[in-house]
Amino acid sequence: MSRLLRVFVPEDQSPADGIFTIGGEEARHLLKVLRVEVGRQVEVLNGKGLVWLAKVNEVSARSIVLKIEEIRETPQPAIAFEVAMALPKAGRMEETVRQLTELGVSRITPLLTERGEVGKLKDRIEGKLDKWNRIAVQATKQSGNPWLPTIREPVPFKHWCEGFSEDSCRLFGSLSPEACPISSLSQSAIKSVCIGIGPEGGFSENEEGHALAFGFVPVRLGPHVLRIETAAVCALAVAQEVFAV
Repeated sequence: MSRLLRVFVPEDQSPADGIFTIGGEEARHLLKVLRVEVGRQVEVLNGKGLVWLAKVNEVSARSIVLKIEEIRETPQPAIAFEVAMALPKAGRMEETVRQLTELGVSRITPLLTERGEVGKLKDRIEGKLDKWNRIAVQATKQSGNPWLPTIREPVPFKHWCEGFSEDSCRLFGSLSPEACPISSLSQSAIKSVCIGIGPEGGFSENEEGHALAFGFVPVRLGPHVLRIETAAVCALAVAQEVFAV
């Protein structure tokens, strides 16, 4: 059985008379890397829950014409999952974005924390966001996840803690002996789960106190100290198992 190919289109792009014309980087990848041919089946995703099943109708040097055969619409998950995480070092954020997208995260928020090391991030944030969004698109195509996550600009942890509604489950990773496992939490009616992951040294005492004041629950992810990206992926996977319906 041949591999199912997927392409991504912006949410404002729709087929005209049952036809999608794919150009740019998506077309180059299909043509040069995947060597797609007429008659090959392709899924078209827009990151907003719509998936078109199509077949390659025409191939040219710069574009590919797809004929739509079926359309599927996937509703948003009943519970939205947000992971807010301190930025890891040495470009490890890229792989974390990929894995969180594959798991089905709804929103990723980079955090500025008291113990975090962000260097000259402000001078490079636009390029970083572009790169993270491209990686999220790649992960969406690879996994077939019909919903592309929103990736926000970095915000201070204290600001992120504020403003959540009562129907959200608010968690943050903590090394405190008072932290509980995610699996022990109540599964009452909620609309979102928001998980904060601190830097390698953990959130400061001041930051944890602020989070507690805004209704956050300290949670632990096992007996060992985890790297930021490991903790982020692990926390999302466990929270989905506990809260997803």
